[in-house]
Amino acid sequence: MRDPTVALERPDAETLAALNRLIERSLWTWALSDRVKRAALPGYQYGSEDLADTAFLAARDAGGAALGVATLHALDGAPGALMLHGLFVDPPARRRGIGAALLAAAEAEAARRGAGLLVVRAQRDAADFFRARGYRDDPAAAYPHTMTKALGAD
Repeated sequence: MRDPTVALERPDAETLAALNRLIERSLWTWALSDRVKRAALPGYQYGSEDLADTAFLAARDAGGAALGVATLHALDGAPGALMLHGLFVDPPARRRGIGAALLAAAEAEAARRGAGLLVVRAQRDAADFFRARGYRDDPAAAYPHTMTKALGAD
């Protein structure tokens, strides 16, 4: 497989619906109970009201099919920081470097927007993915598995 193309997008309604289906497929693989997954899903999906303040980065194959999506938005009360709200890879496309490519693109986009810090609230089973890419646990954060990375740092 060729490397996916990762680009900033402004999804239309059809694309947003397709990205939400990808997010749902990804979320259903998490190590959580089905009840928790059903309750959590709406908080990870996006509507047209999110387009104004969310940056969408999509990884696509050569045919244009979405393989993954990452989203960024401002972090309330933390000027100079952005939140990686979500990073989702379609389950059949996992373990091919797509998550790493999306994360690198999200970091570059956050830096381009002037952020010096990227914050992620990782799922427990994704924490090692972020640690392996330079993210550090934030022991002062109220949310478990909150991690940060100073942009421009190794």
